Amino acid sequence: MEEIEFRAWVVEEKHNWSCTSPPAPYMTGPFSFTDFDGDYFKPTSCSFDEMTIMQYTDLKDKNGKRYCKDDIFVDTRTGLKYRVIKQNAAFWGEPIDWELMGENYCLTLLCHIHVLSEIIGNVNENPELLEG
Repeated sequence: MEEIEFRAWVVEEKHNWSCTSPPAPYMTGPFSFTDFDGDYFKPTSCSFDEMTIMQYTDLKDKNGKRYCKDDIFVDTRTGLKYRVIKQNAAFWGEPIDWELMGENYCLTLLCHIHVLSEIIGNVNENPELLEG
C-alpha cells in the first residue's frame, strides 16, 4: 500500500514542509518535517493550530510537479486558473476565474485535467493568485 504524503504550511515560518505522518490536533511538537524539495530534515516546534495540513493527490502536472490540496494551477489550453480542493473523497479543480466561465462554471476532476495543466503556486505562499 502506498504511503499517503502531506504538506504542512507552518504559519509562523511561512514555509511548506513535507511529511508522511501528519500531526493530529491532540499531538504536541516538536514535529519533524522534510524540506519541500526533499533535501533535509529540520525539527520545528509548533502546535497543530499553527499549521495547515494538505494532502498530496498522487498526480503530477505537465512538468512533473506533484499536485497538493490548495495548489493553484492553470489549464494551459484555456488559461483558466483553478484551486485544488478535496470533496467527496476526490480531488477537484475549483475554478478561480469562475466569472469567465459563465454558465459553464463547474468543478473539474483533477484526474481529467492534470496533465494539461501547470501548477503556478499555492494559496499560502501565493494568495494573490486567488484573485480572478
